[in-house]
Amino acid sequence: MNATDFPELQQAFRLYGWSLNKCCVGVCEPWPREFPSPQNDDLQTRLATELFLVAVGWIILHESAHILLNHADGPADLLKREEREADAFATEWLLEGVNDTKMLQKRSLGIAIANLSLIALDLRAKRLDLPQHPRSVERLNANLRNYLSDTDAELAYALAIAVLQAHFSIFGVNHTIDHDAAVGLLLDGLCVDLTRHQF
Repeated sequence: MNATDFPELQQAFRLYGWSLNKCCVGVCEPWPREFPSPQNDDLQTRLATELFLVAVGWIILHESAHILLNHADGPADLLKREEREADAFATEWLLEGVNDTKMLQKRSLGIAIANLSLIALDLRAKRLDLPQHPRSVERLNANLRNYLSDTDAELAYALAIAVLQAHFSIFGVNHTIDHDAAVGLLLDGLCVDLTRHQF
């Protein structure tokens, strides 16, 4: 897919780049007028807002899990285990007992977006390993693979593949695509490529 064929996609990526930079430099400034705004009432904006809310909900659930599970500071291996437990808590809370296909898709897309945001922040900061956290790419794969069948996760996998390829292009990560592979295997391959990346 060529992003230049889709003006809305180009505008969305510019907004995404702006927000990513703001996260990294910690500067608060007004929402740029030239970008789409959550105040718009078109279908795309409503969809983006709903997915954003699921992603933020997953992050809040993850942080709440640290409190509910009495997580405390400790050695790096313990902290990594606690991060995985908090991920599992958030993911299970959003997906457990959901049988409606559309709701499952929306929630899995939100989980993918939350985890893709962690990857983007790591790439932007030129760090892929943190002593107290599992690798963000491992978290993406675990939070989709461990809780969803390949059929239920197919849309989330497709989103993750597209966004990872965009990130890889922006941040210079070498990767390969086997266009004949199943969607889950494509995602696995990109995740492996990211684990091999050196800054």
